[in-house]
Amino acid sequence: GDIYMNELRDFESAIQSSQKVVDNFTESPQAAQAQFMVGYLYAYIGDDIEKAVSNYQTFLEKYPEHDLAPSVKFELENLGKSINDLPAF
Repeated sequence: GDIYMNELRDFESAIQSSQKVVDNFTESPQAAQAQFMVGYLYAYIGDDIEKAVSNYQTFLEKYPEHDLAPSVKFELENLGKSINDLPAF
C-alpha cells in the first residue's frame, strides 16, 4: 500500500492493497496501520468522508487500544473541517 501511495501515486491500488492486509492478515501488527490508511486515503485522497468514517469506526472497534486510536478519534471529530477550524495544539 505504501509503495502505491508514495512512489506510484496510485491511490486506488493503495486502498486495495491496504484492505487486503486488513482482510487477510487480521492478527498482524500491520493490520491496524492498514485499516488506518484506508480511512485516511478515503478522507484525504478519495474525498469520500462516508467511507472514511466507516473505516475509522471499524479501526476503533477492532483496535481501541492501539497507538493510532487517539489520531483516529481526532480524525473523526474533524473530518470535513477547514484547517482554520481545527483546534490549535
